[in-house]
Amino acid sequence: MPSILNLFESSEKEAEEIFVLCKDKEQRDKLIKAFSENAGIQLSTLDETFLEITNAGTDKGAAFKFLCGYLNIPLKSSLAFGDNNNDVSLLRAAGVSVAMGNAAENLKNEADFITLFNENNGIAAVLNAL
Repeated sequence: MPSILNLFESSEKEAEEIFVLCKDKEQRDKLIKAFSENAGIQLSTLDETFLEITNAGTDKGAAFKFLCGYLNIPLKSSLAFGDNNNDVSLLRAAGVSVAMGNAAENLKNEADFITLFNENNGIAAVLNAL
């Protein structure tokens, strides 16, 4: 079986993002420390064992800004929802930001509003209120 690296090199492909599932938070934190000095990548955590690695500047916030520009929607008129650490840039980009009730605490601190949990139709509650 060929290695994944050889497969990428032979087909001239590159990864847009890498998801790493660690055995525990300690292992994840070691990886963060090892990769943190690489300016070409950005790291995002999801729960205590998951690490997402992407090219610098290719996060949800950048994509959201591009989409709003493409659709001619002023950012100040936009609304975004998030529930985990990889949504920080998205909430920062939006005109109004909403964290789900089950969101990570640091994300709740970033948000303008907090809604119900995902399982309790938090997005629908906000949209219906609007």
